[in-house]
Amino acid sequence: MKITRALAIVFAFSLLVLSGMPAYAGLVYSTFGPGNAYDMDTGYTVGLNGSQQVAAAFQPLSDFTLYSINFAASRVGINDPSVVTVRLTDVNANNIFETFTISVDGYPSDIYTATSVVHPTLSANQVYWVVLSAPNSGDTFSWNWNNQSITGWYRNSGTGWEDLNYPGVWAPAFAVNSAPVPIPGALVLFGSGLLGLIGIGRKRFKK
Repeated sequence: MKITRALAIVFAFSLLVLSGMPAYAGLVYSTFGPGNAYDMDTGYTVGLNGSQQVAAAFQPLSDFTLYSINFAASRVGINDPSVVTVRLTDVNANNIFETFTISVDGYPSDIYTATSVVHPTLSANQVYWVVLSAPNSGDTFSWNWNNQSITGWYRNSGTGWEDLNYPGVWAPAFAVNSAPVPIPGALVLFGSGLLGLIGIGRKRFKK
């Protein structure tokens, strides 16, 4: 009976600790610089007089579950805020894994976050596209460039899809994050507490 009670205490303690355990989202890919730096003055115009959609690719090194996508943007159209549609697709843009709607609410530029609801699992060494588009007339915005001289695959559907990877053609500023994982320090505290409770249970059992 005492053993059962001790196990129940351990189980309850485990649920309590895990529910309140701090976590962080793992960085899968980013073109941002230190401190999330990016080019605040230049970017790809999306909507109205620019391309109707602009996309950039990334290739994860390991399988992961999507948590969020960050991107740097500023409004340049007449609508305030401007609506931005964010899509995550496969390399051929045939399979849309998730679609987000974000409001870009002004100038100067800022970093916006599209938080996943579906949490799709993406595979290592596969190419995926982050696509930003302006769905409505007047919803014009700029997807800012990175300032780390990072070039990358970029697609522009204003005059047809095109693949570019040339020096001077900067990748837009964005980051892809995996699902949150418990931070190591919290796991150590949890393990210590769990071992302590097991020790107490053993002492009571010996008595």
